[in-house]
Amino acid sequence: MVFTDKLSTCDERGAMGERWLTVLSGGTPSAPPKLLAELAWFDSLEGLEAKAGIKPGTPVVIDLGRLHADPENYRTERVFTEFLRTSRWSRLKQGTRTTYATVYPPIIRWLASRSIPKALHEMDANDIAEWKEWRTDPIANEKSISGATWNKEVAALSLFFKWAVTKKYTVENPIEEYGPELKFKGDNTNRATAGGWKSKNARVRRIDWIEPETFRLWSNVAFRGYAVKTSGDGKLVGAGENPSFRGRNTQRNATFVETLYFCGTREGETSLLLTLELPQKSTHAFAEMRLPGSITKTGRSRTIVVPWLVDGLLRRYIQQDRRRAVALGRRHGSYNDARWHKITDHRVKRGKLETQLDGRNTWVSHDQLLGPARRWLLVEAEDGWEPAMLWLTESGLPADERNMIKVIQRATRKWVSLCTAVGFTGSVPYLTAKTLRYSFALNWLIAWHKVIDEELGSPPVAYSPSRYEDAYTAVQWQLGHRDLQTTMDAYLLAVKELRGINIFREATFKSVYEALHSRHESVLPSLDHRAGLDG
Repeated sequence: MVFTDKLSTCDERGAMGERWLTVLSGGTPSAPPKLLAELAWFDSLEGLEAKAGIKPGTPVVIDLGRLHADPENYRTERVFTEFLRTSRWSRLKQGTRTTYATVYPPIIRWLASRSIPKALHEMDANDIAEWKEWRTDPIANEKSISGATWNKEVAALSLFFKWAVTKKYTVENPIEEYGPELKFKGDNTNRATAGGWKSKNARVRRIDWIEPETFRLWSNVAFRGYAVKTSGDGKLVGAGENPSFRGRNTQRNATFVETLYFCGTREGETSLLLTLELPQKSTHAFAEMRLPGSITKTGRSRTIVVPWLVDGLLRRYIQQDRRRAVALGRRHGSYNDARWHKITDHRVKRGKLETQLDGRNTWVSHDQLLGPARRWLLVEAEDGWEPAMLWLTESGLPADERNMIKVIQRATRKWVSLCTAVGFTGSVPYLTAKTLRYSFALNWLIAWHKVIDEELGSPPVAYSPSRYEDAYTAVQWQLGHRDLQTTMDAYLLAVKELRGINIFREATFKSVYEALHSRHESVLPSLDHRAGLDG
């Protein structure tokens, strides 16, 4: 199997103390020789994976003890490996596959380390009960998990066992006998009855809408090294730059979340952008950028509006931190690997970006360039060849999509920790990627109300939804929803069925958020990011 540059070794377990290793296929096809010397036997592990039908991102669990004892005859767990090669697994959304890929390996190791080892498909209801007890007990297990995380494990196990029963690898699904149904994430048709195993204390994080002032405070604290304090009336306010701050990838990560918040793009879409796909420099307040279908969640391309603020931040990142990373990559010879493909020409045909690779005559549409292929593209800049991927690591290599998706998680954990440390006793706003996208939807709606009022004249005192139909449609298009109902039922739920006084009349972002907060607690009023910054 091909080793990615993100290897995860696991704790030793069991009486024999064997070491286990989890890898994800489809990355850098080389591992340190001291890690697994047997890799030197093969010339092209990438080719072997492709021949075996193992797709990039497939988790592989290796028993290093058995591998070293009998390397020629060693095989990974057969049934589980077969499951990962089925359409049932590949049809899952990328985010769901990433989540589930972390669920199975610990269970497989645990089953194999017992006095009577078992394979995953041999697991019964008693095993699940024992696994849950150990997995969720904070006293017996210092790395215990929350109820919400356990529910994800139940969903992952349900998916596997339903397949195993269909293929007759097991007689019955050990989860099905319990409780009401639990819907698979990423599966719109199949359900598994697993409610009895579902944790009763799962904490569902509320999706919040946050006003730009609150976003700025969170961003400054999480990425730019600003401090936070509690004001005299018990509110969170900015407290100036923190002299002890030592950040990594600060400009990159801050620009990444600014793009999510002000453009409404998804994490996965944004993390896979190429520099060639950024909008052309414009003097207008907004520029347009086409997202190719190869990186969107729906598989359909769409054109989005990019505010001048985000466009400027992206260009500044390219000229500053990214340029330094590229220079380091060149010094280390990182772009000399034979796996890189050079974009030798590009054009826009019928609104779609196309490129020629390595001097070939054929044109490749960016709607066909999937994530793994994008990582190995070079584009020629003024100073020489550099990665075409927008987001780079400090060493100048393309940032892994999974790491970029974790940017917001790490930032919010830091934010919560700092807010708690200064003695804030209220409910700390917990931001997620969904929060940023939901907030964009509401902010874009407010902006479009202003545009419509400027065109049509003085707005009515009583709110008239029909007057602002174009505003709701504009949000739907920017988010990439096929159906306006999806936009209204989730992203704009805070203003759904709005009646009475027109809260958008001569409004600001702050006034709209404060008005909606009285109707929906999940709409957070403004927190002042500027207070105390001069003190």
